[in-house]
Amino acid sequence: MYREIEVKQTNGIYQITLNRPNVLNAISLTLAGEIIAALESIGKNGDCRVLILAGNGRSFTVGADTTEVGKMENSEYEHYMSQFSRMVSAVEQFPAPVIAMINGFAFGGGAELASVCDIRFGSSQAKFRFPGASYGIVLSAATLSTIVSLPKAKELLLASSIVDAEEAFRIGLLNQLVDDSELEAFTYRYAENIVKNTVQPVLKAKEVLNYVVGLTKEERKQVEGEATIYLKTHTNQRETFSSFSRKRKTTERDW
Repeated sequence: MYREIEVKQTNGIYQITLNRPNVLNAISLTLAGEIIAALESIGKNGDCRVLILAGNGRSFTVGADTTEVGKMENSEYEHYMSQFSRMVSAVEQFPAPVIAMINGFAFGGGAELASVCDIRFGSSQAKFRFPGASYGIVLSAATLSTIVSLPKAKELLLASSIVDAEEAFRIGLLNQLVDDSELEAFTYRYAENIVKNTVQPVLKAKEVLNYVVGLTKEERKQVEGEATIYLKTHTNQRETFSSFSRKRKTTERDW
């Protein structure tokens, strides 16, 4: 069905793998379109609890396919950039939690794609670079500043610095740094922990966390309260809470 990505799923966990290893998973017009189509299809299925985004081979993705882009006329380039933006937005706005499993290079548009994921796990081979300033564009300024500190975001963007895995973990660009051989197993164990939780609270928590960025503390508390009211009136929240309380009491007796 797809030429440049692979899609698999098990027990509510979907994985989209960028599959152009011979060009370090560079993002072509076709690949961008296939990710958009896959996300639409997965969303319509209604059974996705967690989405994992990965790259085949030794790269997550090095960003735009510069060979393809270099041959484009102005109108074709504008279409490519529009598709690229749609792809990034589709990942960012996907309702279920999205985990980037980063096994190598995440450069340029690849760093941007990783940045809009909710969680980033990486191996020791993970490397980030945000080279927009080198290319004459502004890229990732809006997203990176919500992940790392503002001074650190400026440091990375203004100099197009390469960030290795250890530094990425230290500054919070990677949530977890995992041994190379354990990255996939670790990512799936974490995804399975998400799946164990009730669907609606997970989706609502992500929605609230994304919405409150930039709001005042009072505004954040109001949005959080509204979300809780929604869950109480639209889900079996009371039974979920009661079940959790019973399990907690049982666990405490075992301490």
